[in-house]
Amino acid sequence: MANKDKINNIPEYKKDINLLEDILKDTAENTLKEQLKAELKIENEEEGIIHLETLATKFIEDLTNTTEENKISSKIIERFHDLHKIKNDPIYFCEKHLKTASPLKGIIDVELHPNQKKFLEEFVKNDKLISCNSRQIGSTTVLCMVAFWYAIVNSNKNIVFISSTMQQSKQNIQKMSLFLNYFKYKRNFAEEDNFYNSPILLRNNSKIFCISENMLEKVRGIQIDLLIIDNADYIQRLENIIKSFAYVKKIVLFSTPAIRKENNKSYFREIYENDESFYKLKFSWDCILSRSVKWFEETTKNLGKNETETELLANFVDSTDIQEPKISFSNQDIISFLDKLECIIKYAKEQFKK
Repeated sequence: MANKDKINNIPEYKKDINLLEDILKDTAENTLKEQLKAELKIENEEEGIIHLETLATKFIEDLTNTTEENKISSKIIERFHDLHKIKNDPIYFCEKHLKTASPLKGIIDVELHPNQKKFLEEFVKNDKLISCNSRQIGSTTVLCMVAFWYAIVNSNKNIVFISSTMQQSKQNIQKMSLFLNYFKYKRNFAEEDNFYNSPILLRNNSKIFCISENMLEKVRGIQIDLLIIDNADYIQRLENIIKSFAYVKKIVLFSTPAIRKENNKSYFREIYENDESFYKLKFSWDCILSRSVKWFEETTKNLGKNETETELLANFVDSTDIQEPKISFSNQDIISFLDKLECIIKYAKEQFKK
């Protein structure tokens, strides 16, 4: 690329040149290059290298020649940037390329909460990650996002996403199917009708298995590259599952702490408190910036102490602290109940006389 020296003094183009050169150095297995080849309708690796080298060289030459005839389409250059960012930045991928369903607004762009961004940042850095979470903070949604992103940017990977119930696993399939259906590069990654069931199959030969803990036989014998377990503290056989898949390099455990009795110890808690190989995260109710102290007070009115500790503060509760939720009645509630009881007794007496 001899012409590169001609434009070293044009800062705005340096990032484009460096990006193109980085792409050329990537191996044949690199998903980014594979998708560029697909986008440019390149048939084989040798042709792809030649095409990309020609494109990069022509791009550099054209920087000193702004005539309309010789200028490379800005859309191709934007595609380089876009795919490069997708590959290296899951936050960019989620906010720029994913859509989700809102009960009130319909299909909308994803807008990540701070806790979701923090998780995505740490997912990239750490192979083993465990998080204690408050409820209703978008934990399951961000797990679906990261499973989808990991499958998109890596070829030949098997992602297993375990939920506590079959219903939740079906909902996860629906979320990821929606991601794929509205993804800008959908035609490069999936056939029209093959992403509404588990496993979700992608053209780069990556698969996402969404299962409950009672469906583990579906993933026996396959090489798992990423294991995600949602509501992990509610998975009855969590210890057996973790030990069975000990060979898996990348593992994510998410859960709201469960309230347990003395003879029912938490393996999730044991990992969180004692296993130094896992990077620890914790997100309580206030990680959602729109929530106020007033929201907390209103929400906790109908919760017992232990429910508040686990479901909102994301704290573990010692077995000796187990309490039954307190149920309180106002004077008006009691009067209303007595009035109804009096009516029932009166009706019963009338029926008995008949």
